[in-house]
Amino acid sequence: MRELKALLLRSIAVSVGSRLTAPPELEARGAAPRLPEPSTEPGDLTREQIVAALEQSGGVREKAWRLLGLRSRDQLKRLMKKLDIG
Repeated sequence: MRELKALLLRSIAVSVGSRLTAPPELEARGAAPRLPEPSTEPGDLTREQIVAALEQSGGVREKAWRLLGLRSRDQLKRLMKKLDIG
């Protein structure tokens, strides 16, 4: 939450007019991988999507599997093993 607040404050500082602009350090990172739609099959998930969900959830698998629309944490564990995600 603190990171989001800091990002918002930096965005306000660099913005001109009524349109909010992303700070340069955020634009340099590029676009984050999109999380899948809830109807996505587990086998269709990419390594990047799983890593993004883990990053977004702060490494908490309980949150990550829900973000990915999986049925359980065990399903996430199997996918992580299959895709060699530490």
